[in-house]
Amino acid sequence: MSARPHLLRAVALLGLCTWASAVLAQSAGPSLTLAQLEAQALESHPAIQAAAASARAAASAGTQAGRWDNPVVESTVEGLGRQRQATVSGLQVGQQFPVSGQYARRASAVRAEADVATRRVDRVRRQISLDVRTAYVHVLAAEQRRTVRARLAELARQAVTVTEQLFNTGAADRPDVLAAEIEATSAALSLVEADNRLSRDWLRLGVSAGQPTLPRQPISSDGLSLALPEGRDAALQQALAEAPDLQVARAAVIAAERQREAERRVQAPMLSLSAGFIQEPDRLGPSELWTWSARTGLTVPLWNRNTAGVAAAASRVAAQRAQVAALELRLTDRFAMHYERYATAQRQVQALERDLLPKSEQAYRLYLDRYRAMAASYPQVLFSQRALFQTSEMYVDAVETLRLAALRLMLLIDEDEAEAP
Repeated sequence: MSARPHLLRAVALLGLCTWASAVLAQSAGPSLTLAQLEAQALESHPAIQAAAASARAAASAGTQAGRWDNPVVESTVEGLGRQRQATVSGLQVGQQFPVSGQYARRASAVRAEADVATRRVDRVRRQISLDVRTAYVHVLAAEQRRTVRARLAELARQAVTVTEQLFNTGAADRPDVLAAEIEATSAALSLVEADNRLSRDWLRLGVSAGQPTLPRQPISSDGLSLALPEGRDAALQQALAEAPDLQVARAAVIAAERQREAERRVQAPMLSLSAGFIQEPDRLGPSELWTWSARTGLTVPLWNRNTAGVAAAASRVAAQRAQVAALELRLTDRFAMHYERYATAQRQVQALERDLLPKSEQAYRLYLDRYRAMAASYPQVLFSQRALFQTSEMYVDAVETLRLAALRLMLLIDEDEAEAP
């Protein structure tokens, strides 16, 4: 049986609508949904814009890498004497042609780097989405926790008043009054902490969405889907398959392999061709002042075979593959930590829903009925009310922990990478 009917009955029975929450409800506009906030963050967050600009730069570099070198235009003047007259002059145009696919390999390597940049954009987007969802869960819990503590503070103040009345009639001792006053002060301080935490969590929600001045307004838990596959192994396999850090790392392996192939082609032969006109006035007749000229050449990889460059590229491939394996180990370790929190919180939520919350409500109702029958004192009723609210706060904490753990299981993020500048 779900605990929400019990919570709703407790809210209706004990009057959880405090003055502060009533003022907030009256002054705020429509509820802000997670989908709206997430869409705003993905559209305008500066981190996404920066990553997208880097991806566009990498794509442009990939386009440029495959283009041929510009042709060379040469002018020849020979045999200048005292008469300032050339004996040989000419004009030639030369061009280098790759014969072993150097440019294609180079362009392929740069395009692979552009793919890595594109996957980094996706990683940033998913990181922003996770940050927004995490902050949203914190705000939901902070609002519920603040409501519970506000009513607790009110109950503690009522307990002080009733205890003082009983002390005046001789039905209570001075230590009872002091204990009630201590409880009231502690509850008031707890409410202040809840208010400050809600303000902090709301600011962090705005920052995660790229809107630090986001106005306070009610939010809704609708759209917060946290469905996980059944079973630990299935959840782990899905998490690793969808982990954006692994996708980036695997793309980096492909880029390193493409770069290795490009390095192998760096010193491959290049064909040079040039053609033009040559004029030799002293050797030609009047009708043959200009003659065609053509040259061809081929670079020979004799002294430099780029062996060191190829070795360095091969080492980078090995390093990238090792990084993928190390990243899988780190993410599996984080999965184990978050899954333990998820499983523990899930059991706590189930215990609170099925056992603790119903019993706390039942105890309060029994004390309330006994008080009406003059068989129990009013402080006992107040204390049972406090116990019910404390159990409700335990439920809020457990649900918050469960949701946060589920979010991190659904999207494994390498936190070391996420915190890097």
